[in-house]
Amino acid sequence: MIPASGIIINLLETDRSRSRKKKLGAVALLLIMVMGGILAGLYYSALNACQEQQALNRELKIRMAEYRKLQLSLKDSEAIKQQIKVKSDTVAEIEDCRISSTEILQEIADVLPSGVLVTKTRITPDSISMSGLSPDHSEVARFISGLRASPRFKEVRVVASEAGAVSSETEFVVEIDWGVKSR
Repeated sequence: MIPASGIIINLLETDRSRSRKKKLGAVALLLIMVMGGILAGLYYSALNACQEQQALNRELKIRMAEYRKLQLSLKDSEAIKQQIKVKSDTVAEIEDCRISSTEILQEIADVLPSGVLVTKTRITPDSISMSGLSPDHSEVARFISGLRASPRFKEVRVVASEAGAVSSETEFVVEIDWGVKSR
């Protein structure tokens, strides 16, 4: 066994390790609070920055949607302009080929010999039928030649041309297909 040694107890002196532990605990708590405050500040700052970025992102998405709408409407308007151009070209071609009834009647009047009398005229959208009287067949032939020379008439047909039974005048019936002759 080991011989006993004496134990010394100092009643006047206080144990400083306990107060040190309290001080260290307080310092640690203070450091934890300071670090928590710093972390909370950083978190708040990062949260604000994130919210600002999200707001900016929403605004950019709205602008992108508006841009796409404008881009689509621009494409639509360009397509419409192209369609209008094509249609206006088509209208111009049609107007070049269009012939009015007044122009047709003027053309007939220009080639009508003075002795020929037109008694009946029937105009349809693509043809004209005329009947009348002439002093003789040569005047009818001159009238038909003038009609055939016109660029406004596609085809000129003599349906009937005969001397009248009662008078010496020649009765005739002419059919004309009108429009621009194919070149």
